[in-house]
Amino acid sequence: MAMEDIGSLEEHFDVVVSSLAFHYVEDFDGVVGKIYRLLNKDGEFIFSQEHPQFKDSYHKPDFLLIKAVKR
Repeated sequence: MAMEDIGSLEEHFDVVVSSLAFHYVEDFDGVVGKIYRLLNKDGEFIFSQEHPQFKDSYHKPDFLLIKAVKR
């Protein structure tokens, strides 16, 4: 399922995890809003996102940026 389509899910989750996928999404705020609505109370959304500096082929990332959002 494409992450843009997760709004069609009826389940709720304690944890949602995404690794290095959000740089492909056009509507970041929209997808994050849908994920927030899928979280149970006190659920956690954990994701990593590629730093814009490392998008070109001349730079190699030497770290991973991880963000956590708690409901």
